[in-house]
Amino acid sequence: MVLKTWQSLLLVIALVIGTMLARTALRSPSAPLTASQSPAELLASIDERDRVIEYAALLDAVEPKCIEDRLTIARLTIEYVQKANRNDVGTDNLDMLTGLSLATKDKSQAVNCAEIYAEAVAGADFP
Repeated sequence: MVLKTWQSLLLVIALVIGTMLARTALRSPSAPLTASQSPAELLASIDERDRVIEYAALLDAVEPKCIEDRLTIARLTIEYVQKANRNDVGTDNLDMLTGLSLATKDKSQAVNCAEIYAEAVAGADFP
């Protein structure tokens, strides 16, 4: 139980640090992030968009198709948006989630969505 608590705490810390780095790399922040944000709120705030429902709907669509949980999918989305933008692709979290949703749409079993993101960024194959 203690190990899971530490793992959860480390995940939250890593997500917050990654988010802060993503905000710095992508654009200047308009509002501070908090650990109490949902994954959809977090992604929308980084993109500086108000339509959290769009992010939530995409997370709802991809979560059962991915082996990763919702929070990990959000963390991976942030990470791969940063990687794509470092390669001058010019994308955001909404575009990345849309691409993931399209890539997993016809999957009958859960897949490794981190691998899908890695392939997409390597080939710049997303909307």
